[in-house]
Amino acid sequence: MAVLSSNGYPRAGFFRRLGAFVYDLLLSLALVMLAGAIAVGITALLHSMNLISLGDAVDVAAYLDSQAWYAFYLLGCFCAFYVWFWHKAGQTLGMKAWRLRVQQLDGHNLTVTQCLVRLTTATVGLGNLLVIFDRGNLRAFQDYMSDSEMVVLPVRPKTNVVNNSATEK
Repeated sequence: MAVLSSNGYPRAGFFRRLGAFVYDLLLSLALVMLAGAIAVGITALLHSMNLISLGDAVDVAAYLDSQAWYAFYLLGCFCAFYVWFWHKAGQTLGMKAWRLRVQQLDGHNLTVTQCLVRLTTATVGLGNLLVIFDRGNLRAFQDYMSDSEMVVLPVRPKTNVVNNSATEK
């Protein structure tokens, strides 16, 4: 029997969470690569205009690797991906593909604080292993820590879109 949330949706199991995690990992890595490319481009432009010096670095990439702000910038972009989607819609793109939604226990969207707690306690997805052992509640470590739950949304019925010009002939 499925464990139901307060709004009647079943809670997500381990393998569905894992599928969404893999999707989102690929998306967030692409986002971090794009953010890195933007930082390289801006730094190269500033260096070509003699507005910054690369110091002892042989190129822009080596210069950025030696800068603490660059690591925080990339980490911030990674975190912003999850916080934005969880707070605004309760779903990342990977979660949407797997029909998952993260929500407060009463069904509302997470607050920014809950998103940050969830993100910091997720421990690179390892917190989801608790779902295997917590069969009674189907909640992961990050679910407990952020007072949230991950639910499976129902399948939406497909709607047939008919081309009006084809039906008029």
